[in-house]
Amino acid sequence: MKKIISVLVLLVALCGCMKAEINYSIDEKHTVKVTYHIEIDEEKFDNSIRSDVKALIESTAKKYENEGFAVTRKEDEINYTFTLEKKAGSYEEAFEILEKIITDPKISFFLVADIHSYIEEYEQILDFYFETDLGRMLESTGTNTLPPTIRKDINEGLNESTVNLTVTLPHANVVDINKEAIVENKNKKTTITLPLNWEGPSILDFTVRMSLDNNKITPYTMEDSIKNTKNQIELYQVLLCGGVGVGLASGVGLVYSVMNKKKKKESEEGSKD
Repeated sequence: MKKIISVLVLLVALCGCMKAEINYSIDEKHTVKVTYHIEIDEEKFDNSIRSDVKALIESTAKKYENEGFAVTRKEDEINYTFTLEKKAGSYEEAFEILEKIITDPKISFFLVADIHSYIEEYEQILDFYFETDLGRMLESTGTNTLPPTIRKDINEGLNESTVNLTVTLPHANVVDINKEAIVENKNKKTTITLPLNWEGPSILDFTVRMSLDNNKITPYTMEDSIKNTKNQIELYQVLLCGGVGVGLASGVGLVYSVMNKKKKKESEEGSKD
């Protein structure tokens, strides 16, 4: 079965320089979104290649539309963008949908793909492991059997081509990740990016924790919640102690006032006698 990523790899062989962005995302409304964006050198992108790419995207789009996904396709002279989108009822369901997509041989490019999600107290834990090898995929297209001069042109195209894999999640605490990945926390989102290489395997391996409140991701970690609760308890204790202190001071003042009035009255009565 054809794969979109195999076509992308073959495009590098045929067209030279290429830029590709592959994004897997889940937002705070449990919407799963997968986007493939390709930018290719227009001068080397002839009509036959364009038709093949378009045909593959259309067949893939129909498959996912039949499964309830919203599918969008955008294109111009050098850019192709293909997006799958589906809303889930919970994060657990969203993770299941995402796992189904990344293991679909029609659009996935992973040799190994594994997602584990589970809830631990008030946190959603996610373990991701992705592994791919673009070099092996390129060889599978038969490029290693081509004449040396053509293979040289292909290698030059590879050196100028970039493919980035990105995973975007609601605000998360990344507790473990391989050093090649890049993490960015911005606008209540956590974005993890891995530049894929053409020599040897590319691996994205990470674990994240997301704090839950009524099945909604909060921008606070468990440690933040504990710290906030501790601060509230300390503030309550201060206010309580302060209230007791003020109460005691008021009580002492009242007693002192009553005793003074009593003494004054006794003194006045003694003077009259």
